Amino acid sequence: MSILESPEKQLRKLVYKDFINKAGSSADRKTANQIFKMKETELTKQYLKEHPNIAQSYERIKRTRKRMAIAGVVATLAIGGSGIYSLAGHKEIPKENTKTIEQTENTSSERIEEVNVTKEDFEAFYEELDKENNDEIRNQNIRDFAEKVVVAGYNKQNPEEAIGEGDFYWTAVNKQVEVQRDRLGNITNYQVAAKEEAQPETMQKQYYEFKINGVVVARYDAEGVEIKSDIENDKYFQQVVPLVKEAENLQQEYASQYAGEQDREKKRESFEKAAENLIEINEQTMENETERE
Repeated sequence: MSILESPEKQLRKLVYKDFINKAGSSADRKTANQIFKMKETELTKQYLKEHPNIAQSYERIKRTRKRMAIAGVVATLAIGGSGIYSLAGHKEIPKENTKTIEQTENTSSERIEEVNVTKEDFEAFYEELDKENNDEIRNQNIRDFAEKVVVAGYNKQNPEEAIGEGDFYWTAVNKQVEVQRDRLGNITNYQVAAKEEAQPETMQKQYYEFKINGVVVARYDAEGVEIKSDIENDKYFQQVVPLVKEAENLQQEYASQYAGEQDREKKRESFEKAAENLIEINEQTMENETERE
């Protein structure tokens, strides 16, 4: 998978997620999944016309991709063509160009809808998991909810760079990394191996890539160890690793035919504790309670 996924592929994921989630019951979702596979193109066009939030996210994805491409070209020119900066990197560019890009971002930005996750959301989430019998749909639901938690936590820590639901996702990759050791032979860190150079010691390693609008912003392994590369890893996502692992555990637990209610309850508690490290899980506000009465 390339560092930048195409805006079209990102759009397809946004549409699929919304289409399946609105299907309703388990049986309806299975049917919706089949319909989407047959009518993906038509549904995508329809969503762009009828769902402003999807259209806005798509435009934001395209602008981000374009800005990163411009930044890469500017950086290449700034260093006299001696090398090309990674489009996924956070390399510093000359001040005058930085101002131009910031103005472009401010001009084209739109209000991001606030993302909140309450105790009631968790309860509804678990209830939906208990009713779902399709492994693929249930796994996607777990990922969707975990990603929503990550976005809520990210926006709390980065209010001026808030992102929307569907702008973030993670992938597990398995690639060659360079192993770096101290004098005693202990592994100190890993670095994505450069293909064009022979490294002293490399190994195949699985780790997570965290992406915002298709751009890799951090790489960490399952223990939260940084995977160094041509980008400056966003430290927030080191805190996200436990939630990702608990989401995977929850997927496995629900897929197991031997899992009992007690076992699932433990996995749900572990998942919720990992979420609490990123967000404050509150009951719905008194104002909302009053409106329901």
